[in-house]
Amino acid sequence: MKVEVVSTETIWTSRPTPEQLRNFKLSLLDQLATPLFIPIVPFYSVEDFGTDCGTAPLLPHTPPGSIPDRSAMQRLMPLDPYNVPITRNFPSQRFRSMFSTVGVLAIGACISHKVADGATLSSCLNMWSAIETSNGRGGISLAPHLDSTMLFPPIDINLKMPRRVMADEKMMTMRFVFEGKRLALPRSQVGVPSSTRVEAVTTLLRKSAMVTS
Repeated sequence: MKVEVVSTETIWTSRPTPEQLRNFKLSLLDQLATPLFIPIVPFYSVEDFGTDCGTAPLLPHTPPGSIPDRSAMQRLMPLDPYNVPITRNFPSQRFRSMFSTVGVLAIGACISHKVADGATLSSCLNMWSAIETSNGRGGISLAPHLDSTMLFPPIDINLKMPRRVMADEKMMTMRFVFEGKRLALPRSQVGVPSSTRVEAVTTLLRKSAMVTS
């Protein structure tokens, strides 16, 4: 897969940032966050929309064929999300839009982990897409809750987190699937009335980890 960068530009907001939003206060969790960027690459089919990206469909389109490995996907990113410079003026988010020869639009998005996580980035992109395709009908709003410092107040610490979090050596992951009908026994052993499936599975995993440790 070959990616050719045609142009690069810095896009500024059309309106000045409100004074109360100019400075983002970091919580304790943000202070301890590894200095990396959260990456995501949604794919859209633009075959029926010409070059008008504003009318692209909401649902991402996965190109035919097998999913490429991490090194191939990283070529679609605007930066290396796992190895970024730690500077005060480095942008907190970057985007790269790419068109393929088969009519697919890919948008590589990276945002600092100190600002948002993967779930936040996904919600932001979904809401952004919904607003752009609503044709100004309104009724779509998603206001973030910037109150993490109230729950996890920052502290004065001098701790340097490791810059690289992705190991170069090959690693193996395992996937465990719990069928719904087989969760009845773990849920009954939790000892909590009306326990959820998540609570039951989490309790089972932690109990097993304690036994083997």
